[in-house]
Amino acid sequence: MLRIRGMLAGIEMGAAYPFTGVGPGQQAYYFDHYSELIRERSYENAYSFLPARIRPAVQNTTKYPISYSNPHNLFIMAWAETGVLGLIAIVGIVAVVMVRALGTLWRLRDSEAPLVLYFFFPSFLGLFIFQMVNYFSLHPWFWTTLALVYAATRDADSSSSHRAV
Repeated sequence: MLRIRGMLAGIEMGAAYPFTGVGPGQQAYYFDHYSELIRERSYENAYSFLPARIRPAVQNTTKYPISYSNPHNLFIMAWAETGVLGLIAIVGIVAVVMVRALGTLWRLRDSEAPLVLYFFFPSFLGLFIFQMVNYFSLHPWFWTTLALVYAATRDADSSSSHRAV
């Protein structure tokens, strides 16, 4: 249930600092304030969309260690820390890689060229889905897998163009 309060706190942080965010790596210092704000607003029905069984967890007064203090979501974290420009950048990077990978897989679906891509793209998708419920974006696995998917699309495109000649 900490994740729900963390996500709501991250959204509130981003809304409070929409252009710049609170600063890269700084959300942990703002988290307690916004987490408490979420808790207080939940009593005022500001979050009436929350199911009744989740509301007690959001209203819990437990203070969390700084290591747990984050929005647990890649996009909410980008919004909270870097504002709209950082959010657009993250969405853009991920979208370019995903569209490029899917396009390459579609174009080369009958060839053996994208074999590496058949491994890296599902790996990336798994890490990407994991990003929606846990903050993992600073971990090298995510960015390395993202880079490998992009490189595999370039390699598959270049090898298919050499075969066509």
